Amino acid sequence: MTYCTVETIKQVGPAVYQVILQAEQRVDHKPGQYLYLLMDETTRRAFSIASIHDGSNRLELHVGGAEPSRYLDEVLEYLNNRYRQGLRLRIDAPHGRAWLREKSDRPMLLIAGGTGFSYIQSILRYSLVHFPDREVFLYWGGRYQAHLYFDSELAGLVKRHKQFTYVPVVETASVEWSGKVGQVISAVCEEFESLESMDIYLCGNPGMIKEARDIFVTTKKADIACIVSDVLM
Repeated sequence: MTYCTVETIKQVGPAVYQVILQAEQRVDHKPGQYLYLLMDETTRRAFSIASIHDGSNRLELHVGGAEPSRYLDEVLEYLNNRYRQGLRLRIDAPHGRAWLREKSDRPMLLIAGGTGFSYIQSILRYSLVHFPDREVFLYWGGRYQAHLYFDSELAGLVKRHKQFTYVPVVETASVEWSGKVGQVISAVCEEFESLESMDIYLCGNPGMIKEARDIFVTTKKADIACIVSDVLM
């Protein structure tokens, strides 16, 4: 168990908040792991750690979803109370086995649905810094464009990293939208004839993840051992 304080809470999407925690001690997590927020003796909430080690002991979380919910309200009320009163909170970390496979040199396919992007973000950030020559493809799906809350930042990364490809996908598009429309898994299948040479990282709805695994293995020649998600482990 580790104690933290809430450094900032910032709304970044219609129902998504970027929360920065300052831990009192280093949390030795790998890209792709998650933590439990211990709200009381019986209630804990799991959140992917969106940040990587930068020497500051900061931990970034993305709290929320496609729409407001009672679950979100409870967590935000808890975090805001701690922030306003300057009170510490407790986390239990790290957890999860779907971390980045650093020894592999295969191209990476990162697929996120909604706030599943927080899991993908840590893997992406780490890879761009430590494996600058490794090819990375990111497909991020949301119901609407506003749900892709870091879209502009990712477009900026594309300009700075020639090996990084970012493809946003929305289910319902505005008239101004020029990107892909539909389901994120369908978009991947349209773009890739084969996935047999790729490491694939997935985060989002469990049903979507299991469907993606089955489709990729049966129709795109993906190696099931190279499909990584905590839902599948």
